[in-house]
Amino acid sequence: MSPAALLAGCGDLGTEVGLRLRAAGWEVSGVRRRAELLPKAFGHQAVDLRHERPFVARDTAVVVVALTAGDRTAEAYRASYLDGLRHVLEAVETSGAAPRVLLLSSTAVYDVDDGSEIDETTEATGRTPTGAVLLETEALLRERSRDSVILRLGGIYGPGRERLLDQVRQGGIHEPHDSPFTNRIHRDDAARAILHLVTLENPPPLVLGVDDEPARLGDVLRFLAAEVGADEPGTGSRDRGPAGSKRCSNALLRSTGFAFSYPTYREGYRAVLAGSGVRHPDRRRLGPRHRFGPRHRYHRVSRAESGAGRLGRVSRFTARRVRPSRASCARARSRGGGAPCRSTAGSRCPTRRARARRSGRPPRRAPRSDGSSRCRPRR
Repeated sequence: MSPAALLAGCGDLGTEVGLRLRAAGWEVSGVRRRAELLPKAFGHQAVDLRHERPFVARDTAVVVVALTAGDRTAEAYRASYLDGLRHVLEAVETSGAAPRVLLLSSTAVYDVDDGSEIDETTEATGRTPTGAVLLETEALLRERSRDSVILRLGGIYGPGRERLLDQVRQGGIHEPHDSPFTNRIHRDDAARAILHLVTLENPPPLVLGVDDEPARLGDVLRFLAAEVGADEPGTGSRDRGPAGSKRCSNALLRSTGFAFSYPTYREGYRAVLAGSGVRHPDRRRLGPRHRFGPRHRYHRVSRAESGAGRLGRVSRFTARRVRPSRASCARARSRGGGAPCRSTAGSRCPTRRARARRSGRPPRRAPRSDGSSRCRPRR
């Protein structure tokens, strides 16, 4: 019988871990709010871990907790990480399973700003509000789970994670005068490290997940500028930010027998520039419902763009416009976007009916025989 794994949080990294587990013969169940974005090879659970418990099968051998917060505030981190892990652990306890639980955390919990080397024995103080929440989450896992592993990852880059590359191309980033040390890991190496630790016989309880070379930010920026043919970044107008300056050691991870596919940022970014890999979910493989349906943003479409000045919906991934529904038109107008439209006497849209009563305008079209009417935007 194949071993079973639960992925509590299936974003880009969690999905990559699940695909590698499936390739190794595991049964994988994925948990995310929009379960339709999970690969077909996974079991699907549409659960918001901030408020709900997932289902944990009794034969679950591994639980990977790979949560992400909606924004960088302490409240968002507490809801996603701390409450999310609590709901996962409660589900594990009620299921009767005894899995190994691996929690993804961050090297941002270290309050180090002098460029010194740190490892798993270095005290983590969590100087930022979000770092403090991560430490609370780690403490909860140690308290409630006997067989647990905490993997503190550096900055993740890889397919689709090209923010730094885009900034270099556009010239929108500068190197601080005292360039800080940065620590990173390629998405694929992070997934491989997770798979390695959950299948290791006696893994360490705490591991740092970073590549072989802590690098100064300026060195990385100059390397990327040379690779993409952009101008070298200027200096002096960018602060260090909350990450500080530290050199994280991966000696413990390497001592367990793990080998990196991308030992430094050079090999990793060259693979990104070569188009290696794909970010999950791969929207090129999704149908029109997922490309255009779930994440529309509404805006005012000019007459020059549309030829009619009508309200349109623009996907984040394409400029294609589709005809709005009655409800979407009302929502768009409430947000300050969209062109005004005439109401008809038989419209089922309460916003349009109310506007027609206030204006006293005649209906644009006569009601249908069933009492309904399609409301068309004013041209």
